[in-house]
Amino acid sequence: MKTLYGVAGEGLGHSSRAMEVIPFLEKKGHEVLVVTYGQAYDVLDRLIYLIEKQQLY
Repeated sequence: MKTLYGVAGEGLGHSSRAMEVIPFLEKKGHEVLVVTYGQAYDVLDRLIYLIEKQQLY
């Protein structure tokens, strides 16, 4: 299954939870594409492959 996973970029609360959820989904066979920005991008980019895009607002 393909999954689009959005992570809010302000602060680190959402990205810290995503660091647990994304690998879990991948182990279950999901192909996960992550959409994020800001601080979350900086944190998650070290752990998973991300494509950088400009902030939406």
